[in-house]
Amino acid sequence: MASGLENKIERWLEELHPSGAEPQRPAKRQKVHHRNSQLPSPQNSESSDSDLFMAPKTPTVKRKDTHDEVYDDDVTPRATKGRTSIATLQLQSKKSRKSASASQSETTTESGASAGSRRSMTVNQFPISGIGNHAMLLEVMSSTATGMPDELKTIFRDLQRIGLNKNFLPKQWEATIKARALIDPDFEDLGDFSYMSPEVEPEQSLPQPEMLPALLYMVDRIVVESARCSKYFDEPGWNNLVHSPILNAVFNQRFWPGDEHEMVEYSPVITAPVTAVHHMFPHSSAKVDYVVHIQPPPETQDAVETLYESTSEKSVNHTAFPPLRRSPISLTIETKRYGGNHAKANAQVCSWQAAQWTCLASQAGEGIKHLPFLPGIVVNGPSWTFVATTRNGDKTTIWTDAAMGSTTSSLGVLKIMGALNKLRQWTIKVHWPWYKKHVLKIGQVDTRPAQVEGDAEMDSGTAGL
Repeated sequence: MASGLENKIERWLEELHPSGAEPQRPAKRQKVHHRNSQLPSPQNSESSDSDLFMAPKTPTVKRKDTHDEVYDDDVTPRATKGRTSIATLQLQSKKSRKSASASQSETTTESGASAGSRRSMTVNQFPISGIGNHAMLLEVMSSTATGMPDELKTIFRDLQRIGLNKNFLPKQWEATIKARALIDPDFEDLGDFSYMSPEVEPEQSLPQPEMLPALLYMVDRIVVESARCSKYFDEPGWNNLVHSPILNAVFNQRFWPGDEHEMVEYSPVITAPVTAVHHMFPHSSAKVDYVVHIQPPPETQDAVETLYESTSEKSVNHTAFPPLRRSPISLTIETKRYGGNHAKANAQVCSWQAAQWTCLASQAGEGIKHLPFLPGIVVNGPSWTFVATTRNGDKTTIWTDAAMGSTTSSLGVLKIMGALNKLRQWTIKVHWPWYKKHVLKIGQVDTRPAQVEGDAEMDSGTAGL
């Protein structure tokens, strides 16, 4: 009787599916569908470090959404055109969940997708080993940290003072800022201690007081755009609406003290690759969002051109990015959208600057020991933090993190600008003199050991023998 009932069911199913498709064929198609539906995480920046630490595990597929999402691992199976039993569908669903779960364990879902997206990757933990003795390490920045250069500790303390509203605003702005405090509670915490002393404000480089209203208007607009970007804007949105205006105000406009604004500029470098000869790690090299670089003055052009011509890559930097082939890089900036992967940003900066250290070491020789650190910045949505790398032999250490400010308030934006101004001054007063001496070989002194007075007399006495 059971057999007769089964025959009736079979005939009924055949009438529903006159095509006579094989039962297993839809299952096979479904399997292929599920293998391709292991959704990769959307990329988090233009810096294209998809293989920063290991090859991606998932195939490249078209991204459905530019925003960061946590995809549902329980993929619902689609209906098939052929005859498929309920048991088969249940089995396919089970396999799909298992496959998606495996994919999730192999990759880290990354925030901040942007145009020109890249595949997800697993972020290895520091230390990261490279070719030979090359390695990348991580340390936490503090004023008492062992192995942290004194020069870096000085910058760290300067940024801490800015965080406490100390010593970052031009003195000429005091009257206007006090008037602003009457309508903006954030400015009430400012005092006489908030303004830079005259000795750090050269008279000829002071920003004019009449420029301050324009700056404050810009700062207020940045706060508005920051709030708007926090609502699911991707990384390019943050860069265009928030980060670039801040960098432009400090480096390209005369809003802050400094008589050499034309010498230091910032540029977006989201497509700039590291040259292969300077990359000492098995993973693909990282890219970053911005760099601050030096436009060499005319009296150094010949030395820069000589260095440029001596390189096989035709670039004075660790990247052959055309706009920067003759402009030495001093500061690196990596950005993430709101809620982006901060640890991954640190790894990108460290990887980029590890190549920069390798390049500078090849150019400066023993002089590399006299460069205390390379500065960097990691931006995560509204929050700006200072990082830096140091070099010891073939080991590059990234020091994290010192708060610079937040774009959630106008005072926070001014703190960021004040911190950037400190780093601009470091580029002019520390990095550029070092670069001229040890890389461009301008004004280089004789490094041979000095003779003691007795030896000199003996040499002169024996010269005629």
